[in-house]
Amino acid sequence: MSVRLTKEQIIRLFCYCREGVGSVHRALFARWPELQAYYTAQKRADIRRLTEKLTVPHIAQDNRSVERILETMHSFWPETVFGLRTLWHKAARRWKSHWQLPDSVLHFIIMKLEALLSVLDQLDKPANESLIELRMGLCDCEFLIDFYCHGIPKLVKAQNIDHFEFPYRLTPVSIEELIPATNRRQEAMPIT
Repeated sequence: MSVRLTKEQIIRLFCYCREGVGSVHRALFARWPELQAYYTAQKRADIRRLTEKLTVPHIAQDNRSVERILETMHSFWPETVFGLRTLWHKAARRWKSHWQLPDSVLHFIIMKLEALLSVLDQLDKPANESLIELRMGLCDCEFLIDFYCHGIPKLVKAQNIDHFEFPYRLTPVSIEELIPATNRRQEAMPIT
């Protein structure tokens, strides 16, 4: 089964994952309270609100299938397949208003975002190994979103989403810039 998501929901998921990757990476060598201060109560509430809204009661919780998907995509997909997929999605994206994610993939992404929120609630900085594992999981989420929702132009812009200690030489992008206020809808519908 898959879950139908709006373009806004896809962009938000991608942005929260991308922001998490950059922030956790920078936190490896920064003071823990500074990262916790960066993730304000409002920012955490926004992430939590989205994960709660996208959590579907019957959602599959089989992470082995997601691990197999990631393993296959990382090791066996030739560039020509990605090139053909890119051409197809560029042609079809202008007519799409909703995208589908397998429920196991959505569950994996939600778990990683909830893990980020859980880590941020810890008083002491976790070991670097656990932060690196979290960063890699969030990076896998980005990869999965891009794979299943390839062709959304704003995902390319979202690569520069603002995060904790964002590099000064780059121009950061905010979620508000990517999602205009008039285009905000929050609905997830299961597809059978």
